[in-house]
Amino acid sequence: MEATSIVTRGDLPYVPNRYEAFLLEGRNVRADVHEWLVARVAKGSRLN
Repeated sequence: MEATSIVTRGDLPYVPNRYEAFLLEGRNVRADVHEWLVARVAKGSRLN
């Protein structure tokens, strides 16, 4: 019997993009830079 597995998006580990990673590191970010970074976070991100 052959086992098949379908990997869904929920099964994959979360890997933030570079803008999300910078915000998630907990650094002190100026308000204008924070707005710039948030504007580049994907719509489907966990940060939105």
